[in-house]
Formats: sequence, structure tokens, C-alpha cells
Amino acid sequence: MCEQLVPATGYYLASKDTEISRLWELRKKGAGLLGNQAGRRKPITFIEDTTVTPPCLASYIQELQALLTTYHLDYAMYVHMDVGCLHLPPALDMKVLEDEALIRDLSDKVVALVRKYGGLIWGEHGKGFRSEYTPMFFGEELYQDLRRIKAAFDPKNKLNPGKIVTPFNSQTEVLPLESPLRGQALLNQGMISLNFQRFLSGCKP
Repeated sequence: MCEQLVPATGYYLASKDTEISRLWELRKKGAGLLGNQAGRRKPITFIEDTTVTPPCLASYIQELQALLTTYHLDYAMYVHMDVGCLHLPPALDMKVLEDEALIRDLSDKVVALVRKYGGLIWGEHGKGFRSEYTPMFFGEELYQDLRRIKAAFDPKNKLNPGKIVTPFNSQTEVLPLESPLRGQALLNQGMISLNFQRFLSGCKP
């Protein structure tokens, strides 16, 4: 599918020690800078670490960008190019129901896109709350084998319950994707103060 590489549009070679040092510094500070951006929408890491083979990366990124454009979302992107692992946190306001709903909508569509290119939805981190997608990538046979291993070492499901897999022959299900999305419910119940809401959105009281 991805045998032909998209030609590079250009590159810059950093050869001076000062340039190289600054690039490494930018790499270390990049995630923090993204999190401090102004506005109510903040980068949310729910489609992090998608991974496809490097020959497929350019085509995959083009389709992923087209998908995000349809939602009019801002995002930043950085890549572990050698292994095709992409970091891309779209900016959402998790106190807005419409934005919160995008977690499910976008996750399902990105999963379908990653599978199209034979990749993984989690090349590095974040498998736990995306556990419902595990059978799609591992296959049913391996998935049940993982459940057997879980049953052998954690039959009562005490270690990270509901994440990755549940013990074989148990009726317990893995946690759904929406499990961490408690902010809206707490706001509706008046359990978060105004000052704390302002803190969460990066505003001063």
C-alpha cells in the first residue's frame, strides 16, 4: 500500500552545536508549551502515539490532517520518524459537551484510519483507557490468550482493573473510552468550585 514514498518538500540540516542544543531544548519543552496555550481549548492526548510503518507515515498524516480539518480543530504534531509514531493532541474544551463527544467520534475514526495502514492506535502509551480497541489490533485468539495470562496472575482483577484485558471467564468488561470523562458530570452536580474551574481552564480568578 505504501511502497512509494512521498517526496520530501525540503529539509534543514542543523550542523552547529548551538543549533543542535536549541533543537533538543525545544524537544524537551515542547509538550509543556503546548499545554500552556491561551484559550479554553487545551491539547488533549486521546489519539496519542498512533504508529504506522515509516513508508506509510506521510500518507497517513495527510489523511489524519484532512480528518481533523473537518472538525476545525487546532493541534500540534511531532513524530518519532524512524518508527512512525505520531504525537498529535487536538485542542478541546472538556467542559463543553460537544467537545467531549469528539473523544469518542474522533477516536473511532482514527482507529479505522490506523487499521487501514496496518498500524497501532497506541505505539507507546495510553493503552489502559483505550482497552476496548485491543481485540481489533491483537485479534480474538491472542486477546483471549492475554485474558488467560491475566487470570493466572490476577484472577480477582485487582491490578489496574478494567485496563488492557479482564481475567478469562470473568464477566467483568474493560473500561469504556469515556471512563475518564468525569469533568462535565462534576460541573453539572456543582462539585467543582468556580475558582477551580478557572484554574482548570488556565484563567486567573
